[in-house]
Amino acid sequence: MAQNIHRISKKFDVWMLLIISALVYLPFVAKFGYLYDDWYLMYAAKVRGPLVFKDVYIIDRPIRALVMIPAYALFGEHPLYYNLSAYLFRLLGALVFLWILRKLWPAQRTATTIMALLFLIYPGFLSQPNGIDYQAQQVSLFLVMLSIALTIKALEVKKRKIKTLYLLGIALLSFFYLGLVEYFLGMEMIRLSCIALLERRDYRQKATGFWEKAKSVIQRALPFFGGVALF
Repeated sequence: MAQNIHRISKKFDVWMLLIISALVYLPFVAKFGYLYDDWYLMYAAKVRGPLVFKDVYIIDRPIRALVMIPAYALFGEHPLYYNLSAYLFRLLGALVFLWILRKLWPAQRTATTIMALLFLIYPGFLSQPNGIDYQAQQVSLFLVMLSIALTIKALEVKKRKIKTLYLLGIALLSFFYLGLVEYFLGMEMIRLSCIALLERRDYRQKATGFWEKAKSVIQRALPFFGGVALF
């Protein structure tokens, strides 16, 4: 009985995030058109094809071309599809964030759901209606959340080969999300905080001082910043 209630509760949380985010972001999504830099991006792709994005982003953020080339191949010049894609990545990022919170505080279901909901609907510097030029922001936000979730999974793994695969995946995701939006670097403090919280949980029954704990956190955290260092 308790397991059934737990499963229903998990599904309810996900459906709540889905419904509320849809009410926030989707009512006027079909009316969003081109905004700001969308105009020259779509014009350039129309004239020279999707590979033009390599030239557009070559100076400062070349990895963005890896998002915009397939996006234009799929969506063409239709802003609706870009905005629906941006919404989907925003929602996926929030669901991964909810998973992270549940791993850190499994007993705090209400609090973690509210945190995930705030994360989902708080605007931040994401310009949600600007789904073409800001497609990279939404993809990057999802990737950093996914990399942090994999960090937590990697800390639970005992087998060296599997942990190495996790570390490689985390490094790749970290390099990629920073290549899309370098100012998301501050999100690494969330990764470090997660590692510290899990370390604190491990040391709860041990008599250790602050500096010993800090040293242990740094030692555990260093392997997860390879992609950041490479970037």
